[in-house]
Formats: sequence, structure tokens, C-alpha cells
Amino acid sequence: MTRISPKKVLMLLFTATQLACGAPQAGDSCQYGSLCQSSSVLLKCERNQYRAIACKGSGGCAVSGNSLVVCDWASSIVAGDACPYDQEGAGGCSAADPKQFLVCTGGTMVLKQTCTNKCTRIDDKVGCT
Repeated sequence: MTRISPKKVLMLLFTATQLACGAPQAGDSCQYGSLCQSSSVLLKCERNQYRAIACKGSGGCAVSGNSLVVCDWASSIVAGDACPYDQEGAGGCSAADPKQFLVCTGGTMVLKQTCTNKCTRIDDKVGCT
């Protein structure tokens, strides 16, 4: 039997309550803020509209100890994934193809370069080897 941590149970209850009470959805108008629509989807207010950002990394979407909404969107990206507009120019290696070096452009992860060997991340630097 799989056990679910109390933190995940609370997140699921919180999400279910939000959905039942007419919580914001992608495309709804907004002025600011972010919230976890689920443990793997962030709704981020960008350009006066909520955008869904997939949080496919192991950290998922969660509220940190200081009430900050955190989304692990960059550690498991593929070309075509949504990325926050404020991360324009941020790079990462594709989870689907280790030779793909992706960059956030206009709110979407796009292929910048196909590496000869593989795409690597060392600290905050991403590039080809």
C-alpha cells in the first residue's frame, strides 16, 4: 500500500477546495500572484491572465515555509513546454533528448542548439559538450 505524506494530503485537499469553490483557471484574468492548481501545475499571473506552467520536476508545485509558491518547472523540460515570461532567456537541457539545449523564448521552451555530444548543466551554466 502506498502512503501519502500529510503535506501531499493537505495540498490535495486545498486543491480540491479551490476547484470546488471556483478557483482560478488558466486563462482567467488576474492582477498578480501565483498558486498551485495541483501538485504539478502552477497558475502564474502573467500579462493579466493566469498561465498554466507544468511543474514536472521532483519538487512539483508547493508552498514553501515562508508562504512562497515554488514550481520545479526547469528540471524536467521538453521543447514546447510553457515557461514563465520572467524567465526569458533561461536555458536548460531537454528531459526527452540529452542533446537538446533549450531556451525560454516568449513563454515557451524552444530548441536553441542540438549538441554534438550532450547538453550539460553545471551550477547555473547550461551548454553543449
